[in-house]
Amino acid sequence: MKRSSRITIKDLAKQLKISTSTVSRALRDHHEIKAETKKAVLELAKKLDYQPNEVSLSLLKKKTKMIGVVVPKMGYHFFSAALDGIEAVTQKAGYTVMVCQTNESYEREVQNIRNMAAGRVDGVLVSVSGETKDYEHFRQLQRKGIPLVFFDRECKSIEASRVLVDNYGASCKVVEHLAEMGCKKIAYLGGPHSLALSNTRLQGYKDTLERLGLPIEEKWEVHCDVSRDGARIAAEKLIDQEDIPDAIFAMSDRLATTAMGLLKERNIKIPDDIAVVGFNNEPIAPIMTPSLTSVKQSEFEIGQLAAEILLNEIDSDDELEVPISRMIKTELIIRESSKKIKS
Repeated sequence: MKRSSRITIKDLAKQLKISTSTVSRALRDHHEIKAETKKAVLELAKKLDYQPNEVSLSLLKKKTKMIGVVVPKMGYHFFSAALDGIEAVTQKAGYTVMVCQTNESYEREVQNIRNMAAGRVDGVLVSVSGETKDYEHFRQLQRKGIPLVFFDRECKSIEASRVLVDNYGASCKVVEHLAEMGCKKIAYLGGPHSLALSNTRLQGYKDTLERLGLPIEEKWEVHCDVSRDGARIAAEKLIDQEDIPDAIFAMSDRLATTAMGLLKERNIKIPDDIAVVGFNNEPIAPIMTPSLTSVKQSEFEIGQLAAEILLNEIDSDDELEVPISRMIKTELIIRESSKKIKS
């Protein structure tokens, strides 16, 4: 993929099979250009999100020294820690960071991206919202020549650099640990299907169950939005069935702690009856009762690396032929919530 895919007058002329001078005059509403030609040029320019050269080139040559960061929610420990890493890099380079949160809303994400593009940020770091299923707003950003880097949560259909954790490998570690603890009916409490990282963790869960010869049951796989209400409803589906699981692997600590609260209400012992493992190693994990086993991520490092990649793309005069992809390893922190006494 080229670093900048900004649409030019030449692109419009080529598609319409007319001269660049005709396109230029049509865009300026020149009286010598026929009405039907003007209409065709303007419609194609709108469709391809063309930005007039006299405006876009002058702006592209002059950096604003500002980057945009779009995250689902600053209240999530992961993103506040990742932002520390981002700012550690950007401040040294003399950049200001503008942070927007989507609150897991697709509409807010689209508006945030549009506002950042209009404000002429030099580049954007994005962690995709839980609701996002259409990615045209990211393509529009790229067409304007603004570098884009995903971190933690990605959009697989967009060719852009990204920094992720090893979600698949982490899931394998979780299932292997639960199996070692004697669990045979391991459930997955996941996020929405639109969330790529949840699907990747699900795949690691399923593949490891199959490799270990443990059952893969549709009834032990539930999905929800990332709210606590959604997590509670999903957890109820797991424990209100006749054949309940003996372990729950939750996509995040937020979902895991919600499930633990429900288990305690139902007088289900953790981990004796049902073991629980989360993901993110939030600050609450070690102080829960029982303390929560969780996957530790290097949030600060992820933010640092994502910012470094973005600044390199902003400063580079060369076209980026292949997007950069970096994978950060994880560590499983074993605590009381999964330490079953094996019979």
